[in-house]
Amino acid sequence: MSEAQISSMSVSGPGGQNRLDIKNGCILRLTKAPGRSADDLYKGIQSSDGGVRCDSLKELASVSRDVTFAQEFISRDGHVLLVKIVEDSKENNQIMTHTLTGFMELMDHGIVSWENLSAVFIKKIAGFVNSKLTDESMQQVSLDILENMVLSSRKLFLQVKQEVTMERLIAHLQVANQQIQTKAMALLMALLQTAEDADRQEMFAFLNKKNLRQYIYKNIILSSSPVQDEMAHYLYVLQSVTLNHLEARMRTPLDCYNQ
Repeated sequence: MSEAQISSMSVSGPGGQNRLDIKNGCILRLTKAPGRSADDLYKGIQSSDGGVRCDSLKELASVSRDVTFAQEFISRDGHVLLVKIVEDSKENNQIMTHTLTGFMELMDHGIVSWENLSAVFIKKIAGFVNSKLTDESMQQVSLDILENMVLSSRKLFLQVKQEVTMERLIAHLQVANQQIQTKAMALLMALLQTAEDADRQEMFAFLNKKNLRQYIYKNIILSSSPVQDEMAHYLYVLQSVTLNHLEARMRTPLDCYNQ
């Protein structure tokens, strides 16, 4: 292997980033250096060939879990490229799903602030959640993105609350797809936990009016599939938030003249 070829590759293994730290006997894997890989995928995503774009975005969704690659790709404004793909919404469902997944993986590293996202981007993601015709894989990752937005700041909470209706989230709890049910419950809990008292009061009033408990009991607890750990956690969170919401009423002194 030539010196030029070696310089464009990286060695990954249990020893960490410093090759001198790698112990004898470790199994090593030769891969493209993160910078080279980031360059190639950045170009591939902009290709005029739909197949190349799809393959590049699919690979991006996989390699973006690595923080070193993520730093290289983001330093080239690769995340901005993904945001533009979503804002334009010209790609097919498969390409869009890979785009959203890659974007979520990049954002998970905390390198870029969620608050830098445009109102157009937020509206597009909310549109994927609100539409009944959206591909299930797209809906799942879109719900995940919105949850992270809500947990990031009050400003994003207000934007997401305005764009995604409680009624639509309740509808997502009634589908057969457990992953969508779980992501919808996660977003619902994020909204309830982040809301200030007035907003929370309003949301609980709506959820009680729509009899949320009935849908949870029928479509989740009585489902033919067992309740997964993640969903069980969110059901516990719902119980906690509900009881905390009722605490003030519980501590109100008894008034024999008030029915």
